Amino acid sequence: MKLKTIFLYIYVTTLLFLCSCNNTGKNIIFDYSNMIDSETQTFVVELLERNEVKKDNIDNFFILVNDFYDGYESIINDGWTTVNLKNFAYDENKMQKYWNSLNRPNRDINCRVAAFILTKDNILLKNTYDGFLFDGLVDGFDIKLTNEEIQKYSALYSEIFNPLEISSFDRNDILNIILSQRQKYGIEFDDNSTVKSLFLYIASSTFSNVQNYHTAVVVQENDYYYLIEKYNPKFPYQISKFISENDLIEYILDRCKPENIGDIEIEDIIIMMNNKCIY
Repeated sequence: MKLKTIFLYIYVTTLLFLCSCNNTGKNIIFDYSNMIDSETQTFVVELLERNEVKKDNIDNFFILVNDFYDGYESIINDGWTTVNLKNFAYDENKMQKYWNSLNRPNRDINCRVAAFILTKDNILLKNTYDGFLFDGLVDGFDIKLTNEEIQKYSALYSEIFNPLEISSFDRNDILNIILSQRQKYGIEFDDNSTVKSLFLYIASSTFSNVQNYHTAVVVQENDYYYLIEKYNPKFPYQISKFISENDLIEYILDRCKPENIGDIEIEDIIIMMNNKCIY
């Protein structure tokens, strides 16, 4: 199987998995917004500015946000909404039907691209990366990524294959695989920043690999954890406000914990904030 075919298959199955997450019934109350109205967008801009995200990165992020909501407004609420996690879900059929009705090109702005636009200056790539390049990440938008940034993104999200049986690994083995991949390319994070990258990894025994399943941005301010994410290419952007790291973790697990994706067996998951394992 050709390399690009392998990447496409893994990517498609990941999206299918992403749309099939089930709630586990955790009783956690949190606030969220889809950042569609000017008041909430102003809040997010000011939050990011206070936490020293570069203006160009913020502007580019909202280029993506506002393009996505061009014509999408009628099925998304303005402002903030308070919800119970066990009752929180998007209407997948409605979202898909509406997306199809817009006849939009699938520009494939996914969770990883959206998060990278905000956090790319907090991520360092110290070694040369000569693997598969994810070019064309922001084609069609007035956003420019340097060759160094494309290499940084590609190294960070390159597939992690391992010849051993992942089903026999424990959680420390999986974590070490992730960290070894990052060390190979000299990937480091600015841990002094209050803006951090959150990664959810899945270990698949079907492909004997570990792959990134979801990525988001975490901003810690005034004892709150703000999670900024693009949950799915065809789902809205979202900012969520949590009162503890544990609630944040439960939210990620509740929406994303894998069981099986068709014939793909998922052995375990790892959640990291920068290089720190938090689950």
